[in-house]
Amino acid sequence: MEHLSDELFARLIAVLDDESFSEIRRIAGERPLLFSEFETMPLPDGVTRAQAWTLLSTLRKTMAVTIPVTDAQGKRGWYVPTKSIARNLAEIDRSCKTGSALDLAISSKNATYFLLESNIDDAIESIRGDGMSIGHERARELILEERAPESPEEQLLANVRRIQRSLPAMADTPCTPAMLFDLHAQLAHGIEGQAADPIPETPLVWKKARRNRAESLELVANIIERRGVDREEHPLLLAQGIRHIFMSHLPLPAWNGAAASLAMKLLYLKAGLPVLTHAPIMKAQRDWMGGLYRPPLVSVEPKDSETLIGSEVDFTAYVDVYTKLVTIKIAEMEAEFNRVVRRDTRLSHDLQGTFDINHRQRMILQQALDNPEAVFKIETHRAMANIAYATARADLLGLVELGFLRKTRKEHAFAFTVEPDLRRSLSSFLDTARAARG
Repeated sequence: MEHLSDELFARLIAVLDDESFSEIRRIAGERPLLFSEFETMPLPDGVTRAQAWTLLSTLRKTMAVTIPVTDAQGKRGWYVPTKSIARNLAEIDRSCKTGSALDLAISSKNATYFLLESNIDDAIESIRGDGMSIGHERARELILEERAPESPEEQLLANVRRIQRSLPAMADTPCTPAMLFDLHAQLAHGIEGQAADPIPETPLVWKKARRNRAESLELVANIIERRGVDREEHPLLLAQGIRHIFMSHLPLPAWNGAAASLAMKLLYLKAGLPVLTHAPIMKAQRDWMGGLYRPPLVSVEPKDSETLIGSEVDFTAYVDVYTKLVTIKIAEMEAEFNRVVRRDTRLSHDLQGTFDINHRQRMILQQALDNPEAVFKIETHRAMANIAYATARADLLGLVELGFLRKTRKEHAFAFTVEPDLRRSLSSFLDTARAARG
């Protein structure tokens, strides 16, 4: 190879030092820079747009993280850890690590209430990749264990939820392909087989690939154990690799979508980020693909999230959006928890010392105030509060005696509805109590 002439080398250095090109590099290091925006930016004199883009891409590639799998055409993918991505990941670590405020909140007595919607969204998405769909209310009933599964999709969701409860114990055991096959057996419990076709990821530049089953499961196990991968790579991003392998390679006989969801959660637990197991990340991604999240809330639309550069795929914009979506969902979880705490504190203060009402009954009253059409069942209250059936029954009957709930019978079981104008009734009782205290 011939050496660069001094004149050509000096010209290259001049381009790199040029103020306009330095500004382009600065922006590309701060956040994803789309070609459409790049086309509007000033360039150094004597440099074509194509030359500047090639030079920028080459410089960015030197700082890129390479994705450890290739697509069907052998293309490699990579992304540049921009400052925006770094900020998103730092926020995720702060909120999701073991011992964080949100982690401690999830372990509190209010967790079932403020996590319910997130758990429903996550459960629905966990089976969607397997071509199975279930309505929000039916998923809610199953999560709260109000009834037994009545269809294959309900059984699959119930199996997913049951396995999720065992994941903390599994996190203490090294992950192997055999463990992943056992996961499939647990998912298939009570279901004859997968009749629906799996729903693949929406292909853009990256093309689906099919690989040897054993090789794929070995790769998933290695990623979960973080063997043979960059130890600095964030677990959230490694988890995307796990989902890609399951949904592209289909290494299990069935239920690869549900298995992907569980394997991702297992990785989060092993990495010390337990809060991520409760965040409806796949729901956020699907909403973004459907247009619910758009710039400027996120950096790009789905069509701009993958950029073909030469024979490789630049995923920087996709990673930026993905990490941002997770911060949005984490913020929603924190906001919901804070709302529950404020509501609980206010109600507890008003009721403290006035009635013999425990914290579980206060939660029921809070739900009743939020939703006058709410219906409470003994079995649901037992499951949510993790108490004995007799205790749950006493809680609800106690609120009936106080005039806050009304007992009815529904489908061979007692149901408790909210008394009309509960807020006024509660206010009247509080006024009476205050007057009695003088």
